[in-house]
Amino acid sequence: MQEKRMQALRVKYSSKIFLSILKSMLVIIPFPVILLIAVELVSLHAIQDTITEYEDGIYDQVAEDLKNSYESALLVMRDMRREENLLRYLRQDERNYYKEYELYQMMTQTLKRNRNLSELSVYFPADECVVSTTGSKESRAYHETFYSNSYETWEKEQTEHMDGQIVLKKDSDGTVVLRSSIGYESMKQAVVTVKFKGAYIKELLNKLCNNEQERAWFLYGTQMLAATQGENDDALAKNLLEAHLKQEDLVKLEGQKFSLKVREISRDGLFLIYGVPEGIEYFVVEMIKILAIISVILCLVVLVGAIVLAANHNYTPIKRLFDILRQGDSTDSEIDYDVMEGYAENFHTQKQQMQMKLKQYEDNVKNLYLGELLLTDTNRKISQEQVESWGFLGKYFVVVMYQFEENETEAEQEKKEEYRKDILEEYIKEYLKECVCCYLVERNSRVYCVLNGNGENDQRFSEAVRERNQVLVENLTSVENLYCDAYMSGCFMSINEIHQGYFEVKQVKKKQIMKECEDVSENNCSIEKIEEGIRENLLDVNLSVASLAEFLKITPSYLSRFFKRNTGKGVLEYIHECRVEKAKEIMFQNPAVKAKEVAEAVGFANLATFIRVFKKREGITPGQFREEMAGGMMESGNKTE
Repeated sequence: MQEKRMQALRVKYSSKIFLSILKSMLVIIPFPVILLIAVELVSLHAIQDTITEYEDGIYDQVAEDLKNSYESALLVMRDMRREENLLRYLRQDERNYYKEYELYQMMTQTLKRNRNLSELSVYFPADECVVSTTGSKESRAYHETFYSNSYETWEKEQTEHMDGQIVLKKDSDGTVVLRSSIGYESMKQAVVTVKFKGAYIKELLNKLCNNEQERAWFLYGTQMLAATQGENDDALAKNLLEAHLKQEDLVKLEGQKFSLKVREISRDGLFLIYGVPEGIEYFVVEMIKILAIISVILCLVVLVGAIVLAANHNYTPIKRLFDILRQGDSTDSEIDYDVMEGYAENFHTQKQQMQMKLKQYEDNVKNLYLGELLLTDTNRKISQEQVESWGFLGKYFVVVMYQFEENETEAEQEKKEEYRKDILEEYIKEYLKECVCCYLVERNSRVYCVLNGNGENDQRFSEAVRERNQVLVENLTSVENLYCDAYMSGCFMSINEIHQGYFEVKQVKKKQIMKECEDVSENNCSIEKIEEGIRENLLDVNLSVASLAEFLKITPSYLSRFFKRNTGKGVLEYIHECRVEKAKEIMFQNPAVKAKEVAEAVGFANLATFIRVFKKREGITPGQFREEMAGGMMESGNKTE
């Protein structure tokens, strides 16, 4: 049995339902894929920015180190040119070994303070000796120790700049040096050489390059001082400088284009140039791109697999439901999706209808029980559990009767009658905060309301409801144009006593009416006086029970009851009757008059109200009345002829 059931629930991948579920879920694939690609692109961009910032930082640091080294070498050179021991030595005609020793000590101390310099030396051509940080030697011995070229070539390099200017150049041993001559016409000449550490400059340039393909050059004018490759290529230095002066970002070297970054270290023409081959990418960036592509593919595969599993999982209960619906069907074919949708819609509709009927039944039972308790003297008792299930969770009960009067204009009367119970219920919820539940039942123009709530005691609860109820009635009048009188009973502890409250409000109303009758008798109010007031103000669009009561100096509620009791008609009903008769008279005298003009002439607020009231009283519209009247006049004329 279990095996057959599992066989029935086995997924059919050709099923319309399964394919529909699968397609709907596959639609979401582009969104995570796009999101993943966007994240990868943002990550690559961030990494590229980080690398660029790192390169710029290293480039700035190397340029600053080279600048500091050059400036410190210049400072040493200037100090040497102003050195008093050296100047006194140059003023002497003969060699002074003691002065040479002092000069050696001074240069040694200076070299210790400048770690980027390898040697300081002073060459005295007249004495053919060299005093350096390595000691004092004859010039030929010094040459043989540190240089491999000829002595004549070396001597020429030393003495070719005897004009006193400071010159930065590349020496014959490959090191970068600062050289300048010292001496005047009255003294001997000397050549001061400040030699940079060759490894230090090369180390800075190599630090700038992240791989073997990148290049870095250190130029002085068109002279190549140092480079990661092509150190002795002055022609390359000239080409690089020309490219910089022409503001060219790309230069072709060894068949490959390089993107250049140039920094002028000093105004003397000292440049640091950094070249990166065009199109080169770092290994880290390449690996991240490869990993990003692999991760996108893996994510797509995993996502598709997960969607297929999810579709299968979601299809299983639907398949089970289909099998239930297919029971008793002679065919083995799967029920179509449209049929299933119809089953579901019917089930949902029937469920809603049953819920509505159940709710209506519960409301009917509630209204039946409460109406019977309120309006009739019955021995039926309602249990506390039933009371709480209806929402009456408060401790105290009061009954309030709202007596609505005809104090509206005819344009609003019918609309207010239709919605006044709902309006009153909303106002009770808003203003009577002490109440937790209320029940309303409407009888004619009266609405009986059972209020349930809590308070410190029954007296405080009654006072609070009475006070807030007065505000409620005032706002009904001023905001909603609903005029009513409210009569309130005493406070009860049980809902089974609300009929006593109903009896009390009727007694309160009766006493109020008797008092109004006494007041009216003093004012000599009569039906004739009321009808006279209506006829005098008939053409006033704003004529209402309230305005008429104010004219007669009585209350609107008593006016309505008094007129109804003596004529059998409501005040508004009589106003409508008078206006319709007046309208018929006008149309009889002038059949061509427009209905809108008639409405304005007899005091109706608008044409729609006039047509509605006229048809309600006469059974026909004003237009049909004129047609009948015109037809009658024609027949009368024919008979006369």
